[in-house]
Amino acid sequence: MQLKYLVYTVFLPLALIAFFNHAQYSMRIRQKVFNIEDYGAKADGKTDNAIAMQKAIDACTASGGGRVLVPGGGTFLSGPFNLKSFVESYVETGATVMASPDEKAYTWSAFRDNKGEGAIWIGGEDIEGVTICGGGTINGNGIAFMGKALDDSYELKPFNIVDPRPHVLTIIGGKNIRIRDVNIKNSAYSTLHLIGCNDVAISNIALLNDLKVRNSDGIDVDHSKNVRITNCYIESGDDCICLKNRREYQEFGICENITVSNCTMTSRSCAIKIGSENVDSIRHVLFNNCIIRKSNRGAGIQNRDEGTVSDVTFSNMLIESRLFSDVWWGKAEPIYITAYHGLIVSDWKKTGGKFMLHAEIPPNTTAEILLPATKNAVITEGGKAIAAIKELKLLRYANGRAVIRAGSGSYHFSVI
Repeated sequence: MQLKYLVYTVFLPLALIAFFNHAQYSMRIRQKVFNIEDYGAKADGKTDNAIAMQKAIDACTASGGGRVLVPGGGTFLSGPFNLKSFVESYVETGATVMASPDEKAYTWSAFRDNKGEGAIWIGGEDIEGVTICGGGTINGNGIAFMGKALDDSYELKPFNIVDPRPHVLTIIGGKNIRIRDVNIKNSAYSTLHLIGCNDVAISNIALLNDLKVRNSDGIDVDHSKNVRITNCYIESGDDCICLKNRREYQEFGICENITVSNCTMTSRSCAIKIGSENVDSIRHVLFNNCIIRKSNRGAGIQNRDEGTVSDVTFSNMLIESRLFSDVWWGKAEPIYITAYHGLIVSDWKKTGGKFMLHAEIPPNTTAEILLPATKNAVITEGGKAIAAIKELKLLRYANGRAVIRAGSGSYHFSVI
């Protein structure tokens, strides 16, 4: 009896191991793999593979899901393309997906009607069950979109209507999103922008942007919920991790239930920032076991809009700050907190075919003007367009709202 007992204790684990190995093997056999080279992609660093990439993704999702494979051994240049539901994008070790430097290819604004803050390269809207992984590299080719190199930054190129600087990845309204074990680098604008997403896990990635590139945020969590960021190494010219609620996507509601742990960050701006764009509520947030080094600011809360920030915990943080130049935001503060509500004015009165508004603006205050319901509104003050008035700086003008910064004074605005 004892011998029989010994036989069972030795061979039962072996049987279980064999069973699980077979199950994993069977799963690999069953998973559908769509190699982008089978759809015409070329790893020559010159061909625009956007069409081939999209064909592989579309075929994968149409078949019920599977893996889109970017094989190792070369650089696949690509213009904009969209992710689809139930697709795992696997970038093999030795493979690079690089953004095409053709500025004319980037026409999809990252912020809807606000076309002056970058465009979308890799996008996805209302998608679920999406994974980006592998040991390869996703390269935003950011320097190709910069102007002249300066000592501490790059000049920004002028543009006409749409700012063509591509955001590496923008997911809008996504569910069950996984980004892991991949290298992401050289973004020209925000790198990973999660808008209105629910259930997101980002883990074990290296996100390395050029520290001289302005606006190159690492991970922007925007109106999103239930997000976990763990074991990441991030270097960015702008904020490494930023929680926000931008006005362009306010229908997605609050940003909540966010955890960040075991991350190492370096930033020319603020390594961890909450705000400054916040039109709703940011709450239930934990930052733990993080190291911030050589950053212009360490951890900051900037609540400048009508939103609120609450229930935020920072613990076990090591922060080393240093002053760079006046190009960058901050003065080497390890911890930075500022909170005030901007002025919102909307008391328009219609007189003689025009809408008139009187506003008393305190010194150095951001004022938001809610426009009346009129087609093709043009805001003027004293007969001049706002942009032509030295004391008024137009910060944003979209979706029936104008945001200005003014010196103190009494202003009479009109809309025709």
